[in-house]
Amino acid sequence: MALLAGPSLQGGMNVFAFRVSDGQFLAYQRFAQYANIRKMLVVNGVLYAGVGRYASSPAQSGEKTGRVLRWTGTEAAPISFSEVGVIDSMASELTEHEGRIFVSSWPDVESGQTSQQEAGLYMSPPVPVSGLNSSTEWTRVWKVSDYEPDPVTAATYGGGALASFGGYLYWGTMHVPMMSTLSHIRSYPAEAPALNDQSGLLSWASNSERAISIFRGSSFATSPRLEVLYGESSLPTFVKTGTDPGQWQTLPTGMGAPLWGPSGFGNAFNNYTWSMAVFNGRLWIGTMDWSWLANEGLSPSIPIALRGVVQANIGADLWYFPSVNSPALPESINGVGNPANYGVRNLVAGTDLYLGMANPMNLRTNPDEGALGGWELLRLTPKPANTPSGSGVNVDLSNGNSVRFCGVNAPGSTYATWVATGSGSVYQTALTNSGIQNMTGMMPQGVLLMASSADWRSACASDNLGDVTLSVAGANRSSRVYQLFWRPGTGNFQAQDITTGAENGQIRGRLTADFTGVLFVFTVPEIPTMSEWAMIFLASLMAMFAVVLLRRR
Repeated sequence: MALLAGPSLQGGMNVFAFRVSDGQFLAYQRFAQYANIRKMLVVNGVLYAGVGRYASSPAQSGEKTGRVLRWTGTEAAPISFSEVGVIDSMASELTEHEGRIFVSSWPDVESGQTSQQEAGLYMSPPVPVSGLNSSTEWTRVWKVSDYEPDPVTAATYGGGALASFGGYLYWGTMHVPMMSTLSHIRSYPAEAPALNDQSGLLSWASNSERAISIFRGSSFATSPRLEVLYGESSLPTFVKTGTDPGQWQTLPTGMGAPLWGPSGFGNAFNNYTWSMAVFNGRLWIGTMDWSWLANEGLSPSIPIALRGVVQANIGADLWYFPSVNSPALPESINGVGNPANYGVRNLVAGTDLYLGMANPMNLRTNPDEGALGGWELLRLTPKPANTPSGSGVNVDLSNGNSVRFCGVNAPGSTYATWVATGSGSVYQTALTNSGIQNMTGMMPQGVLLMASSADWRSACASDNLGDVTLSVAGANRSSRVYQLFWRPGTGNFQAQDITTGAENGQIRGRLTADFTGVLFVFTVPEIPTMSEWAMIFLASLMAMFAVVLLRRR
């Protein structure tokens, strides 16, 4: 059977059942006590679902409104559930990890409820082969305020997608655009800027809005170890004590420096960690990027100052972790080919990887405009492996580009693609933060994304893990190539000059373990060189000119 469920316009939760073999509709039921349902999960042949339950009226302080349901139906009576888990607030996403079910949650405020429980991460008891049967309160292993220093902002976080990968549980956050800003205005009305104060509203938005953070953890039931992979070391926080007017201060986050990069994978508009899936030995993450909405000004809550924002890489992002020892690499940062796709809403892994895209721009029907509206279902097929295991592995990246890895432990596919460097792009921002926004007054000629599913980072003991050769028009002895890497201590991306040679349209560089998959290429006009005889001739002319000047004096 196939179950289809969602919130009802009458209130409550609708569930529909169909027979898979012939598509026959079997039954429908509305559950008045449940406010929302997000995802379902099958573990050992047992189906579970995460839901939100309506709070009491009036709501009780500390009331727990999240439930995990187990499907107990049959074909004769297909819609039947029992509660097997209780969590603080509405259950969002589910996955299996370490023999248990883990659930991320949404805050009650997101469901229109009022018991004010913040989002978090919850762990079930060990799952027996027969499945969970009794209703128990699940263990909270993480909450938003463990990381976020601003309590008003923390109350607006949602729990995003999660997945088990390489012995770790990965999870991300969700942030409805402008919700944190509006919450601060409601919480501090005397200090908040007026609605016609665009500069003040923009300042409050930049201080209170958040991009997604990505975390991971392991050994939750024994000795938990939690890490921030993409996030911040400190964040703006509105601090008000007693009768003081209050002010924005930068306070440390609660989990230390991020391991691999800033929030949003460096893109402030990545606001939802909307999907995760393990496919082809990699962990894939799909985001929502709301820069399209900011550009179009579709929401009256978005300050005018944010509308028309210049963002060269509009559209949902698709990233992947090649391994637990690698930072995430971008597969696409522009809606997987259509910038009107503002979200990778679902990922389903099988022989290929299927993407269900979110795209409500239905009225965009002119192909000449470069972005088309409407829902899309995409299939991604793995590229043929071109990177074998071994030592001294050479890979042709096409168009005159190549890389020679010191060694490869596990084979895979390696590829490279050039992306735009226009103002507002993700990598232009990173380049600015790196302190090399320009070189001798010139912007980089290009940004190259070089990614590999092969394991080359752990194959050699030396820091020289690979040598890359790039074919760049106009490259000469003055040209340079920089690799982008993350400095946790500074909270910024940095860039390192890795050039080992450049001439005749080629630039060569040496990759280190810090490499994040991003290369900046600069070409600088070369000062013409002169032969030895030409230099002697010029020196003679200068000497003769000096003698003439002396005689005139």
